Amino acid sequence: MFNQLSTKTLNVPKELFLVTGGISTDSADTWNPLGDSFFTKRIPESQKHYIGSITPWQANVKYNYYVADDNYQVVYNEDNQTVYLCLHNNSDFRNDLDSGLSTEQPSHATGRQTYSDGYTWLPLFKVDFTEWEFITPNEIPIPKLDLEKDYNTFSEKYEPLCGPKGVTSFGCCCLYFKENSVDEITGEVYTKGDLTNETIFSDCYECQKLAEALDREVSFLSGYTAGSIKTNQTGENPLCPATKTVNSLKDALEADKYNIVPGSSKEYQLFLLNNHSNLGIMVVSLDLSGLTDAQKTISYDNPVLNISDPNGSGATIKIKTTPIGLSSHLVYGIELLTEGSGYGDLAVPDNTGSIINTVLFDRITVYNYHSEVYTNPQLYVKPQKLKVSVTVTDDEIRTVLPGLVQHTKFAVMADPYLLDSDAPATYTKNDTSVQRMTTKVTIYKPSTIVNEQ
Repeated sequence: MFNQLSTKTLNVPKELFLVTGGISTDSADTWNPLGDSFFTKRIPESQKHYIGSITPWQANVKYNYYVADDNYQVVYNEDNQTVYLCLHNNSDFRNDLDSGLSTEQPSHATGRQTYSDGYTWLPLFKVDFTEWEFITPNEIPIPKLDLEKDYNTFSEKYEPLCGPKGVTSFGCCCLYFKENSVDEITGEVYTKGDLTNETIFSDCYECQKLAEALDREVSFLSGYTAGSIKTNQTGENPLCPATKTVNSLKDALEADKYNIVPGSSKEYQLFLLNNHSNLGIMVVSLDLSGLTDAQKTISYDNPVLNISDPNGSGATIKIKTTPIGLSSHLVYGIELLTEGSGYGDLAVPDNTGSIINTVLFDRITVYNYHSEVYTNPQLYVKPQKLKVSVTVTDDEIRTVLPGLVQHTKFAVMADPYLLDSDAPATYTKNDTSVQRMTTKVTIYKPSTIVNEQ
């Protein structure tokens, strides 16, 4: 079964359930949780598909170059199922030039590459073959790279942290930063893996729910209470270890590589991470609009400048020139020679010795790689729809419904936490917690189609 839940800005619910029902006194546009609900099944993460808009690459089309993380263009290569980011559309990396048309489809596997038509592309991710059925002319499914295991019950969800019998055990909840952070009030600096300043005691499953809500790594110490803290113990939370190892996506994929299916999006992403782990400078550009030849003239022939940054190193750029006269050179472009590593938003060319004049210096723009460029496919292809694919077996239905029941209503319910007397008598057509299925649904019983809608 397939169903589209949203066509606007995607607000993804935490939990989704397939609900099927039969004829009741309510209309087809409402849902009665008592009269209509015959069968319910949780939809696991593996059966959710995040859909984003995309432009398939076409020849003789002009594509816009990268300006910022909110101003860019990506294309989809239908031959290798790979998405590419356009870094620039002319080989001199000039923002003031009217670029030509793209005539060569990007097809390389990793890193920046400039093609014969002057376009420079960067591969971002590959659509997983298990989701090819969701590809349309202008949409693609965005791969999920996490290794979270599916679960059928909430007890199974919390078992990795709590153990099979410790879901409701009480203890100390230890939360850790997933990334380097700065406290917005105190200014205190935390590094990835540092313990947060909360002292929390709760049931184990509540601890994990809190960690998910705050986007923190978590450990749980069962059996501890506030009385476990001795008067001579100091620190933000003296019961918890001060640090915790926070594995990156690369670490997680590497550890699981023997279980990763060959040809999958996860295998390709691990390939990208292994071949491009030191994120440095992604692209540079130059704007010569409005400058006179005198302002574009320097004394050096194709000088190479280092890129300066408080933390980064190793990146170099070449100022492209052509000779005019005996000792003068006219600037006509720029080129990134080496990317380096460790660069942030403060990266600028090092113009020690005034190799280029101030006017030219101010016309150079340097862009470093976003830290999530290879770990978050949704960074440059935003999800706009959520589609679900649900498999329901005859045995699952027979367990709940021993007799033959005709199913005439089908819906996907989001975060159904209102129960018993708190639940509404009916969910209306526009209720966001229930989305009526909009596509054809077929449920099969042995040798018989029970219902089509």
